[in-house]
Amino acid sequence: MIHFNTTNIVNDLRNISEDPRSQLLRSLPRRPLISLDAHRMPLRLDESDLETVAKGMVDIFPSLTRYKGLERGWDELSGKIKELQEDSG
Repeated sequence: MIHFNTTNIVNDLRNISEDPRSQLLRSLPRRPLISLDAHRMPLRLDESDLETVAKGMVDIFPSLTRYKGLERGWDELSGKIKELQEDSG
């Protein structure tokens, strides 16, 4: 189970990407996570924040390809992540 709070997700992901300790964590073995069902978690982002969150999620969960939630923001996030992965692939 993964627990995170979407209220501060933009700042949290921005801080993680700037934290040198997170580089060490990236070198540890990881299990691939392919899908995230985020029910009852609001996600409302403007275009700039959507980019920040998408890049952060790809960095943390490189195998994740599908986000599903009740909020439209999760669909927007899935689309942005797919776009980033296609651009880098």
